[in-house]
Amino acid sequence: MPRIVIVSPPFHSHAAPLSALAAALAANGAEVFFACAPAFEPLADRAGVRFVPLTVTRNANTGVAERTDQAAREAARLDEFLAATRHGPVETLLTQARHRRADLLADPQGVYEDLRALDRRLRPDWYVVDQLAYAATLALHCLGVPYAS
Repeated sequence: MPRIVIVSPPFHSHAAPLSALAAALAANGAEVFFACAPAFEPLADRAGVRFVPLTVTRNANTGVAERTDQAAREAARLDEFLAATRHGPVETLLTQARHRRADLLADPQGVYEDLRALDRRLRPDWYVVDQLAYAATLALHCLGVPYAS
């Protein structure tokens, strides 16, 4: 039975579909671990897979972004992003690009260390990592483990 770790950023719009993938992999005989921020453990429970707490970014969206409890800087970036969406796709993408270093690449060394420890503990056959989990993808590449993004 293959052992698979699915790594998701803490955004409901990404974690929910990845939890559906986790459920499908488990239904087809894989041993699956869903790695995401602690607030997303119920998705793993509903998918019938094991949960592993893993934080890959400082910001989060547990369903409705404006109602998600997060630090002041992340909330301010969210407000800036939402304001940019009212000005169109170019302004939205430019705003996201400015934010990436502060949010999705905030602690690449910490994510690397957490994934290295997780890999040593679980010894998965492979990983599935979300496209927005930049630090996790970088860490998996540096660890030399098999993954798909």
